[in-house]
Amino acid sequence: MEDRAALAIGRIRSRLGDVAALIAAVEEESLVKALEKLTLIAPDMLKTYVLGNTLAVAVGKYPLLQVYVDEGRVKVWEDWRERIVMAIEGVVRGIAREVMAMLLDREDVLPSELRDELRRIAFSVEEVEMDELKLLLERMRELLHEVESSIKS
Repeated sequence: MEDRAALAIGRIRSRLGDVAALIAAVEEESLVKALEKLTLIAPDMLKTYVLGNTLAVAVGKYPLLQVYVDEGRVKVWEDWRERIVMAIEGVVRGIAREVMAMLLDREDVLPSELRDELRRIAFSVEEVEMDELKLLLERMRELLHEVESSIKS
């Protein structure tokens, strides 16, 4: 049981890192800079699709850039920041679900204050603005460390 909890915490931490990278990418001045940042710190978030003679670069399921190889033409979505924000929202929803599942699984060994605060954060991360999201996710990372300590003891 402890191994399963450790795996869940590891997955959640990894996803928190993905969100931090996506947030950093949104703050970049250009799509190229955002893609460069994601390539360096969260390459798994970038997806490349080839459809016929078209190459698409996406973050999650949201395309950001398309290259029409035969025509030598590139299409950049002007709303690339909004698309990355949609990807952030999707990852955050997944994190919230994983945290809730972990809390249900380990409810018996976690202190109630820790459980309650993690549950509150998991419920609220989907509803906040980007600045507050950063703070909540950082707090979640700290609480996960406490969860890990509680499970090991």
